[in-house]
Amino acid sequence: MAIMALIKCPGCGEEVSDKAVSCVHCGYVLVDENAEEKLVPRLCPDCGKEVDAEAVSCPACGCPLESSAAESEEEVTKVEVAKVKVSAKAKKIAIGVGAGILALILVAFGVNAAVQNQKEQDAVNTYNEYVDNLTLARTEMLTGAASAESVASTAGKIWHAAIWEKKQSNWDADIKQYYATDFNDALAKYYADSSVQSKVSSIKSNQSNVKDVLSKLQNPPDELKSACDSVNDMYDSYISLTNLAVSPSGNYNSFIEKYNSADSDFATQYDKTGTVIPDKK
Repeated sequence: MAIMALIKCPGCGEEVSDKAVSCVHCGYVLVDENAEEKLVPRLCPDCGKEVDAEAVSCPACGCPLESSAAESEEEVTKVEVAKVKVSAKAKKIAIGVGAGILALILVAFGVNAAVQNQKEQDAVNTYNEYVDNLTLARTEMLTGAASAESVASTAGKIWHAAIWEKKQSNWDADIKQYYATDFNDALAKYYADSSVQSKVSSIKSNQSNVKDVLSKLQNPPDELKSACDSVNDMYDSYISLTNLAVSPSGNYNSFIEKYNSADSDFATQYDKTGTVIPDKK
């Protein structure tokens, strides 16, 4: 710590601090505040001798002294640095801009996440819609096939009776009432019956419904292609079976052969689709 030096006041001769502006005893002005700053002698921190303010070392002991000029420059630098301050308004603007950028980033992230979530949900909805239509097509075809089996199997019995059998009292009523010695007449009677016509009409309507559902199964998701292929295979046997019931053709042997084949294929495909159509997500 620097030691305070004492000097004698030129006005009254009393001792006063070398830092004093005026004498505390008589009021004599020691330092002119308007004059240029004077270089005040310093004391050597090692030997205590008074040395010139601009000296770099003590002439008495050789102790190195700090440069007053360097000290002054350091103080000026500190003052200049201290003066570089950011105003409150500028801080608020900077904070606002930063918050705005952060908000935009969060909004962009949120929008991207929302878009991605919507895409995923759309994919799930599409998948579930295909599963619903696959199940509906399978159910509709089973309904139509059941009606076709009833109509076609009875037509085959009537056809067989007209060719190879004579009218017997123990025949089933559904065969007995349509018997004729000519199979064409027998089948004509059968298909002219109002109840049979109603069944045929129902089968045709069912075929139309199935086609409508299948039209919705175009371009399925990759994970449902196998199920769609299976349902399409089921449709091939379904349409063969229902067409035989709606409009039998050919001779008796070919009709029975086609009927048995279509009926068997349909049963096989129906069971298969039950294993490949998945549950909804």
